[in-house]
Amino acid sequence: MIKSVFEYLTLELNSYLKSKYRLNEDMVYSSALVGLDGLPAVPFENKLITTLVNVNQDTSGGSPGYSKCSEADQANVEYYPGISLNLLMLVSAHFNKKNYYEALGFLSESVSFFQKRPVFDRHNSPGMDLRIKKLALEIINLDTHYLGNLWGMHGGRYLPSILYKIRTITIDSNAVRSIEIKTSDIDSSAHIKRD
Repeated sequence: MIKSVFEYLTLELNSYLKSKYRLNEDMVYSSALVGLDGLPAVPFENKLITTLVNVNQDTSGGSPGYSKCSEADQANVEYYPGISLNLLMLVSAHFNKKNYYEALGFLSESVSFFQKRPVFDRHNSPGMDLRIKKLALEIINLDTHYLGNLWGMHGGRYLPSILYKIRTITIDSNAVRSIEIKTSDIDSSAHIKRD
C-alpha cells in the first residue's frame, strides 16, 4: 500500500510538471536520499525526488474489528482491524548548482500542485489504487533545528525541499480473528477463536 501511494503521487506530480513545462522527460522520481554504503542514492540530477522519511500510526480514529456474515447467515466472521498510517514525504530538488533557480521553480510548482489538489479520492483520482479511499496532504513546518536533524538522520546535505504529511492510508490484512458457525439447533453454535 505504501508503495502504491508513492507511485501514484509521484506519477501525478510528474504528469502535472511535464504538462506545465511541456517536457517529454520525467521530472519526479522516488528514491532514498542515501544508500546503505553512506553514499548519495539519488542517481538523477536536475530532478525532484520524493522520499519516504517516516511512517506513523494514525490514532485519531480507532479501527475496531469488524464482522461479516456469510451469504446464508450460517457463520459470523470477525476480522482483525486494519491499521491506519500517516506517511511523511519529503519532496526535494536535486539540481546541480548551475540550475539552482530552476530547482526553486520546480519546487514551487510542486507546492502549487499539492495546494490545488490537497485531497486525492475516488472522484478526482480514478487511477488510484482501489484499496486507497482517500489521501490528504498537508505541509509540515520544521524549524531549522529539526530540519537539520531530518537531513542529518537521512545522511544527506540540505537541498531545497518541502515536507508533507500524507493522511491516511489503511492497511488491512483481512486476517480472521474468529468464526462463529451457527447451527440449526436453537441454542447450539460453534465458536472458533484465532488468537
